[in-house]
Amino acid sequence: MMKVEATFGSNYHLELGGDLVANADIYYFPGASQESGKDGVLVEVFNAEGRNWTGVFAFGTFSPKGVTGVYQLPDESRFCVVSRGTGYVVNANDPSDWQQVPLIPILDVRCSAHHELLILANDTELCAYDRKGMRWTTERLSWHDLKIKEVSESEVVAEYWNVRDEAVREVRVKLEDGTAVGAALFV
Repeated sequence: MMKVEATFGSNYHLELGGDLVANADIYYFPGASQESGKDGVLVEVFNAEGRNWTGVFAFGTFSPKGVTGVYQLPDESRFCVVSRGTGYVVNANDPSDWQQVPLIPILDVRCSAHHELLILANDTELCAYDRKGMRWTTERLSWHDLKIKEVSESEVVAEYWNVRDEAVREVRVKLEDGTAVGAALFV
């Protein structure tokens, strides 16, 4: 099931699904190609400049657990699409202005309205986007199986299975800068 998150304000409107229409502005991601691309999540974009276009965001292929959803970013003209674990950040006013989220597969996405952050997680790391783009990416936090438990006003609390002592451990990541306390040791 696809999640739609509209925590932050925007100057665009998005509609999910629909059909590809001949002679429409269609962009395939990754690449923002107008020639061709892979199957994926369809998003119709109605931007502030009155230029509408459709994005086809390729499905991720790394994990069946990868999430799918569309998320507003704190930047009023950008949004994030996660398509079966592969993430894309796109400018609604200029689809050629895009980047792929560096975490694969994306297994969880959370918002912090207080800090104006979109937080994404894979099995071992977190990253966060703010009004200016990517704000931080953590160091590797776990061997695998990282799960976000809570996002508070100051931190992300997550847990992971620690292979060294065969126990569930907790890691806390500061929302301000992505520094972590309690990450697994990899020495």
